[in-house]
Amino acid sequence: MAQPACFRNGLSALTQICQCRGHHAFCYQHGGFGKPHALGIITLVVLAVAVIAGATPLFGKASRYVEVIGFSLTFFFHFIPGVTETTTRLPPGDPLFANADVPELKIITGVLFLLFVVGAIQQYRRLKQSPVDDNRTSIDALVRTR
Repeated sequence: MAQPACFRNGLSALTQICQCRGHHAFCYQHGGFGKPHALGIITLVVLAVAVIAGATPLFGKASRYVEVIGFSLTFFFHFIPGVTETTTRLPPGDPLFANADVPELKIITGVLFLLFVVGAIQQYRRLKQSPVDDNRTSIDALVRTR
């Protein structure tokens, strides 16, 4: 039996909240409030909006788009600290980049953002082509059934 959409979206939200908390607890121990903390808060706000869009008719016909693009945006947001922490710490003793402010890292983030935009456009097109079905979630509409 398939899980209800609210359960799947709630579980996704819970795991992302734990991931945001984990970033703060383990990766960013530099003291004070900084860019990583702001990104974590933005991620949680976007996540809340996506969950609300999927569970309520608050956004009207745009709800399915807000839900799907919102979840994708939180995925993109998680890439930023992942790439930053990996490239500034690995390989041990001689990391790829000296710190998080190098131009190369900003280029990588820009490329990831462009990939997000391309993916979001594809998701929008797929959702636009799929019929609206109250028994399926927007996420389900992206997956082709055979």
